[in-house]
Amino acid sequence: MRKGPIRNRKKHVFGYDGDLSVTYGKLLAERHMVNAVAGMRFTQSTSNLNGYTMRGFIDDEFSNPSFAQEYNPDKKSISGC
Repeated sequence: MRKGPIRNRKKHVFGYDGDLSVTYGKLLAERHMVNAVAGMRFTQSTSNLNGYTMRGFIDDEFSNPSFAQEYNPDKKSISGC
């Protein structure tokens, strides 16, 4: 009797995000307004995804993937970054 399946997914996400903004205003001669605006935006992102589905375990207590008899033929192992 084939027991299972067992599914495993690992996900790693790493990211940066940011904003930098500077605003300056000056009133000249009580009649003229001078404004200056500067801005910056930066971002970085990394992600990893690994997963598999195994089946064919002889017992519920042996659920480590190395004890499985096969990958689930209906599901393929996935890997990506």
